[in-house]
Amino acid sequence: MRVSGAYADDRLERFAAMDRSKRLGNLASNLARLAAYSKNRRPLEAAYAIAREARYFAEICAATEADPSIFCEIDKAVDAAMGAFERAQYPPPELAARIAACSESLMKVRG
Repeated sequence: MRVSGAYADDRLERFAAMDRSKRLGNLASNLARLAAYSKNRRPLEAAYAIAREARYFAEICAATEADPSIFCEIDKAVDAAMGAFERAQYPPPELAARIAACSESLMKVRG
């Protein structure tokens, strides 16, 4: 499931207005929140909403960055988390750790 419609338009406009550092920082923040929500068993709906936004932002970054490899990894990890949420489950701890590691990597790339 890819994001589309009014939700996508609103997020794209907001995200496009940010400079690169802020975009990467916001994506890293969403990933850290997603990892924490997964680990601490926060409401599935809230975690799913964060995952949906993070995936959308990762897809935009992958399309605009010179080296999209980290964003492809993020997209895979977030897709896996969303699959768990769609089955009314939480991602396994190793997936939450992988998402947290992606967040940390983005903060390093961000500078």
